[in-house]
Amino acid sequence: MKAKIFTLFIVCTALFVACTPRPKNPGTGIQYFTGNLDQAMAEASKQHKPIFIYCHTDWCGYCRKMEKSTLLEKEVSDYMNANYINLTYDMEKGEGTFIASKYGIQSFPAYIILEKDGSVREVGLGYLKTENFLAFVKK
Repeated sequence: MKAKIFTLFIVCTALFVACTPRPKNPGTGIQYFTGNLDQAMAEASKQHKPIFIYCHTDWCGYCRKMEKSTLLEKEVSDYMNANYINLTYDMEKGEGTFIASKYGIQSFPAYIILEKDGSVREVGLGYLKTENFLAFVKK
């Protein structure tokens, strides 16, 4: 009986993985800055670029969907890497809790665009398809 249940589990898992949507045109993904927000602001000032912050949580299904689709698209990653200093934070861990509080982020995924001086240019919420995401970041 245990062998049948285990086999059924393996088959269901394989089907789930096989049916998971893949990005249409996968790129290398967005290259995220590895320092903290203050360091990112210094880098943004040096490079004359705004800052993009991708806000997510571990439990957010739409965050995972963004990470497996829109944020991997070549057109998105090429644009973001060329035009922004990119950061990503789990809003329930480390510096992410400070950022969530400072910018009032309470739903996920969320996107914050900051000027190089740290002032807020734009905040967006929710899952965005590639076209909508690019329209948001190109405003």
